[in-house]
Amino acid sequence: RKYNLLIIEDDPYYFLQFTKPEPSFLSIDTDGRVIRLDSMSKILSPGMRLGFVTAPIPLWQKIVYHQQVTSMHASAISQMILLKLFEKWNLSGFDEHLQSYLSNFSYNQHSYLDMVSFHEPKAGMFIWLKIHGVEDTRKLIYEKVLSKEVLLLPGSIFFVDKSKNYPYVRVSYSLCALEQIEIGIERFSKVLQEELIHL
Repeated sequence: RKYNLLIIEDDPYYFLQFTKPEPSFLSIDTDGRVIRLDSMSKILSPGMRLGFVTAPIPLWQKIVYHQQVTSMHASAISQMILLKLFEKWNLSGFDEHLQSYLSNFSYNQHSYLDMVSFHEPKAGMFIWLKIHGVEDTRKLIYEKVLSKEVLLLPGSIFFVDKSKNYPYVRVSYSLCALEQIEIGIERFSKVLQEELIHL
């Protein structure tokens, strides 16, 4: 208020919170200063590339005008699919979908946590993973992960004694877009699941 600033709240993962959702800035906005951005890509289909804006009418109108002169509108086909979906679901169906989605996400998260362990880095651009159930990651990385076009480094590279087995993987996230990281994690997870099933 003092500096007459707007808040743009970009929250594509809002609907994917496992616990009680954190309140939106909209809940404390008394001056019409919050523009909230939500996404359908994370909860329905990444290829849809659709989201929605919540904002005071004067700001919303300016956003619509800007959209019209830049890209006109998002894919009409995607918009029609989403419209028909919500006409069929209503709010209760959407909520059921979210609960099912979250339940599956939570299960997957715990499954992956059982497969790996790591310490959250405080700085830098790497994550060091220990893969549970895999004695050495060299074969896994060189023969299976690289063929999926995911570049990870086996932990053995970082040890002097190459004759030993190391169940570690170094993951870098410095030069990748978020979408690339998500694709890489998904591919690596599938390889890891297949590997652990066959042990």
